[in-house]
Amino acid sequence: MKMKVIKKVHIPTKSIRFRIIFVVFSIVFVLLLILLFSNIYAINVVRKQAAGTNQKMLKMYMNRVDDVFKNVENYWVGLQLSENMATIEYTDNEVNYYTAQARMKRDMENVLPTYGFIDNLFVYFSGKDTFIDAVKFDISGREQKYIRKMIKTAVEDETTLLNNKGKWFGMEVNGDYYLVRILRVNNIYMGGCAKVDKLVQKFRSDGFGEMEYITFCDNSGKEYGNSLMEFKSLLLNDQNKPYNIVGEGKKFLLLSANSKCGNYSMVALIRDNNILEGLASIQHFIRLLYLFQVIFLMVFILAMRNWIIKPMDLLIRAMKSLGSGNLEVRLKSNKVCDEYIILNNTFDTMSEQIKSLKIDIYEEKEQRQKAELQYLKLQVNPHFYINCLNVIHNLSLMEKNNLVQEMTTYLGNHLRYTMEGNSLDCLYKEINYVKNYLRIQELRFLNSIVCSFDIDNSTLDVMVPPLIIQTFIENTVKYQVVAGEITEIFIKVNSCIYKDTPFISIEVWDSGEGYPDHILDYLKNKKRIFDEKGEHFGIYNVRQRLNLIYQDMAIISFANHELTGGAYVKILIPQKI
Repeated sequence: MKMKVIKKVHIPTKSIRFRIIFVVFSIVFVLLLILLFSNIYAINVVRKQAAGTNQKMLKMYMNRVDDVFKNVENYWVGLQLSENMATIEYTDNEVNYYTAQARMKRDMENVLPTYGFIDNLFVYFSGKDTFIDAVKFDISGREQKYIRKMIKTAVEDETTLLNNKGKWFGMEVNGDYYLVRILRVNNIYMGGCAKVDKLVQKFRSDGFGEMEYITFCDNSGKEYGNSLMEFKSLLLNDQNKPYNIVGEGKKFLLLSANSKCGNYSMVALIRDNNILEGLASIQHFIRLLYLFQVIFLMVFILAMRNWIIKPMDLLIRAMKSLGSGNLEVRLKSNKVCDEYIILNNTFDTMSEQIKSLKIDIYEEKEQRQKAELQYLKLQVNPHFYINCLNVIHNLSLMEKNNLVQEMTTYLGNHLRYTMEGNSLDCLYKEINYVKNYLRIQELRFLNSIVCSFDIDNSTLDVMVPPLIIQTFIENTVKYQVVAGEITEIFIKVNSCIYKDTPFISIEVWDSGEGYPDHILDYLKNKKRIFDEKGEHFGIYNVRQRLNLIYQDMAIISFANHELTGGAYVKILIPQKI
């Protein structure tokens, strides 16, 4: 006979899920006990709190209605000065008269939707018996006729206008109640109305908390409507008493908020529940519950510290260490819950992956720098080739074939050097290239360029960025050399020690007019140079290439030479990268 094997239920007590559930259930249980007895005790103040909260809401909605009504009144003030108003009142031209009516009706229909609670805007010219109005889309044509009749009745009743001068007031038409405002200017009556039922429905759709009934009443307590048929009249609350209790069988809490725009109020009724009394006997027990809550919180904080906070602190410290660049940081997984063991192992794996990724990114950065260097190198002096081609063209026209051959040979050497694509070349290659470049320029400017070289032989094998010297020679040729006038160029290269590191010093200067003060200021502050011809790339290009290769190790400075007065540049480059 086979015995049934009873599976042993394993509760993962080290799981953070178990601990969170345990803690949450414990807190909820304790809070339910506290709330149970606290609510019983708090019943005595429920009525006052409910009245205070709902009274604020009631006043807020009443203020919203008042604000809309005030905005409508501002619109009427502007409407008095409109051209359409004057045309309708005084014109005898029938075409102008009906055109002005159409424009005014269209303007009123356009502005009506901006006043959310207003259902009708109207202007009544009593002298011409002309009634122009705009109504909301949900107002039927029949109801519109009733509203017009109501307005005309109010206009004809001088007592109604005098008693409600400058105020909104309630009127009934065909069983529906409206809040109406009529403004008179001579024989013109302007105004609007809002249907009370629609106002109440709007507030109901917005949500009105505990309020069971919402309505509007005049100051005597008479309702604008019939939703409170069991109450013939309501005693509205005054400032000294925030609410009243009404009703005989079912009692209600009555709240009201007076309007600032008329002699009426917004009224709400809240069903009143019987409040339990005699709660003093459980006060002692409530104090014991509070004491128990304090003890429980102390135990809870201690448990949270050992189970969650301490392991989390270790993880945070490790993450900060990793963020500061320590890729060797690792976490221990002993004596922590199951989730932290997984998290710590994942952290260790992530550290290894970040370390590997950083190496890959560094190698990728090197490749990207090489590509950028090649681009910067190819960007150098595109206008130079155009000038050379122009010189070759002119020499061919003069049939100086030997000079054409010589020019094309030097230009070929120039192109070969610039297109090699090396990010670094030996200094002697750069010097030879500069001499080649100067020979090209001497063919352009005969007997106008004299160049002196002072090169330390120990520096000839040092690796330097290509075109590092040629850029400044080109600037001299471009801005200083004039055909028929001699311009001297000086190039000096030697070894030096800077901050205990072997450098080579490259100095280039000329006998020209030197840098203008504003250009020298741009260069010293590492700003881009712009003039009427646009942006200059040469010196910016040199700076970019030095930065990509040497970061902040290379130094370049600019001045006007103290002897010749010409443009002077000095570059310090480490002999070893």
